[in-house]
Amino acid sequence: MVSIPRLKQSFCGCTLETSSLIIAWLGVLGTAFQLLLGACLFGVIYDSFRDEVKRGEADTEKIETIMFAFRIIASVVFVIYTASLAIDTMLLVGIYKRNHCLMTPWVILSGVGCSFGILATFITLLSAFSDATLLLVAILQGLGLAFGIYCFLLVYSYYSQVKEERLINDARFKPLGA
Repeated sequence: MVSIPRLKQSFCGCTLETSSLIIAWLGVLGTAFQLLLGACLFGVIYDSFRDEVKRGEADTEKIETIMFAFRIIASVVFVIYTASLAIDTMLLVGIYKRNHCLMTPWVILSGVGCSFGILATFITLLSAFSDATLLLVAILQGLGLAFGIYCFLLVYSYYSQVKEERLINDARFKPLGA
């Protein structure tokens, strides 16, 4: 099994705890902003579809089908962003309480996300040989992936540190008679 590298501190000299807190707060605020923005966008698009039907200028049955599909897609996106907000909040609480169990969902999903990001970047890079525009997309995607992997390594390193401390403390404080 391949061992995941662990960092001792972030590139700016912050401790792992501080770096993890910054990443968690950015995640919570970013996801909350995306959720709010998505709700506003959904309202605007839904109203424009409804106005189109009221005017009677478009095929009503086709617009109704599109509106139904749009509601389903928007609902799925809302659930994903809500789950992401919950996981980011669990990471934040886990860091403050030094509880590795609360950090575990973020570490797992972030690791899976980085794995898919590597695959997607590789596929985009292979496609870039046939289209020059995709080369810029692949470069930007690679930079975003590098930042995501770095954030994952910072939080994973702090998660491992807290987990080891918990194991040491649990071994030190065994119940009497054990």
